[in-house]
Amino acid sequence: MDDFPQSRSTPYGTLYRPQRWIVQVPSLFASFAATLLSGWALGKLCGATSDMGQAALTIPTVVVFFGGYALWNARLAAIAFEGIGAGLLKALFLLVARRKKPTRDVLPTTEKLERMAVRAQRAASSFAFVAWLTVLPAMVLAFFVDSQVAGITLALAAGATYLAWGHLLAFLGRRGYLPIMESE
Repeated sequence: MDDFPQSRSTPYGTLYRPQRWIVQVPSLFASFAATLLSGWALGKLCGATSDMGQAALTIPTVVVFFGGYALWNARLAAIAFEGIGAGLLKALFLLVARRKKPTRDVLPTTEKLERMAVRAQRAASSFAFVAWLTVLPAMVLAFFVDSQVAGITLALAAGATYLAWGHLLAFLGRRGYLPIMESE
């Protein structure tokens, strides 16, 4: 039996327990497959008449997936540097340049780590942010796709699909279903 709750309230917001890797890895692959499938299904449902039109409707979901992950990793690196790296750099500077012992603890407190964890989970909203950045150019592109549905209808359906996909990925990332990609 698990002693850890799925989520708990903190002064900084709700902190969700990350899923185990046995859940995260299939979730990642399923999310990527669904990324490709959602654009393809949108084209099929709206009757896109060419392979190029199908690709034009699929590319924005791929941009949301990979762009969201890239921005999420950048935000995580910034949070880690702000919380841990800056203190270590200050301590190293004091030791090397001024030959002084640091006056305070270099490592963050439990409260600061908890705040960083909540911020790291909230940073998964990067998927939704990328979706909002992508939606207008994608709708313009979808407007010109040759399909059986009117251009404006296809553009609106495409925009709604891309926004929904970005928000769903953000939800999955926040709840710990998507793994955090490590960069070295």
